[in-house]
Amino acid sequence: MAMNPPSSIVASMAAPVPAKFTKFTFRTLYIRRTDPGSKEMSQAGRPSDQLGRRNISDCPIYDGRGSNASLVGRIQGITVQIGNAHQLVTIVFETQRLKGSTLLTNGMVTAGSDEWAIYGGTGVFAMATGIIKRKNLADRTGGNTDELSMEVFCPVFG
Repeated sequence: MAMNPPSSIVASMAAPVPAKFTKFTFRTLYIRRTDPGSKEMSQAGRPSDQLGRRNISDCPIYDGRGSNASLVGRIQGITVQIGNAHQLVTIVFETQRLKGSTLLTNGMVTAGSDEWAIYGGTGVFAMATGIIKRKNLADRTGGNTDELSMEVFCPVFG
């Protein structure tokens, strides 16, 4: 009697990256979707259920909510309606020490709070992994602001 091979095989192996990591914590950053520097475009999806609806975004991220907040970077990417709204975005940092470094993220977007996975990056964030927690904030001026907190882990090389 022939036996079917297992559908998955688990094997132990050495870690492919160093065991030491640098941890970056960002407690409160703010995406300003109605900032003069924000650019967003929406495209409708299928009329019956909005399947395929897309929002393309390029919005600034600040270190505070007030007018004296400093620009930290930009969030650039796409959100697509596929049952739920799924986003794929890159955060591009513009501050001195992090300038030009990026984080790659993916996750679902809801009307309230959600989590996005960090699955890569460049520059200071090379081979990053981590989590972003996003909370949509009510904005009295009719705008759309999201609060982000992030924990990012990057391997230490050398």
